[in-house]
Amino acid sequence: MLDKFKGKVVYVDFWATWCAPCKSGIKRIKPLKDEMADEDVVFLYVTNQTSPEKTWKNAIANIKGEHYRVSDDEWNYLSQKFNISGIPHYTLVDRNGKVVKPKLRPNSNDRLKGILKAELEK
Repeated sequence: MLDKFKGKVVYVDFWATWCAPCKSGIKRIKPLKDEMADEDVVFLYVTNQTSPEKTWKNAIANIKGEHYRVSDDEWNYLSQKFNISGIPHYTLVDRNGKVVKPKLRPNSNDRLKGILKAELEK
């Protein structure tokens, strides 16, 4: 999933279509994504089978970024790998594909921009 983004910083958002805090977080960072559109940052959204496919497809039409709807087995694997205990869950991956912040807390757009910029400068 991450291999195609080598050379870019990846902000991974584990979310679901039924999760109000998830949708709020996606909406909150929309201006930041627009502001950083020319940077080597990828906004990657991952959901699972609890998000009905039709609902998910309708939702992602309005969310700029890369999107994956994974199987239950894939979600279980990712949950273990990234220690996901609930959603929304944010993870930061560096240019080399290494997870540098497995549990990135929600941040203001200014703070998140600073985190992303710092990672870009490495």
